[in-house]
Amino acid sequence: MERIRQEAERFRRHDEAVARSSEEFRRSLRVGDILYSSWGWEQTNIDFYQVIAIRGSAIDLRQLDQRTTEDGYMCGTTVPLPDVFKGKTHTHRLSKNYIRIDSYRTAWKWDGQPLRCSWYA
Repeated sequence: MERIRQEAERFRRHDEAVARSSEEFRRSLRVGDILYSSWGWEQTNIDFYQVIAIRGSAIDLRQLDQRTTEDGYMCGTTVPLPDVFKGKTHTHRLSKNYIRIDSYRTAWKWDGQPLRCSWYA
């Protein structure tokens, strides 16, 4: 019985930590912030998004163009070009400490450092 109580307590602490992390993420977002998504199977694709508006639990993002520098065979680093948009604005829900773009992309806050990418011709 004690083991069950310990497991329940562990789950409760985990849920509280996730809730704190989610709240901190929401409070930290500002219009103009840049988010990134790294995705792919046999190659690493990077997409960047800029926060256009925040309305309660909804956020408007717009995909950014980027500059990629090849520094190896079919690989390199990429950085966003702020305010150089691709496509139109899309609204997404704020959930946990990330933003779900679609079924295969999740966006996180970008720390300002170039990101590694790879591609196949």
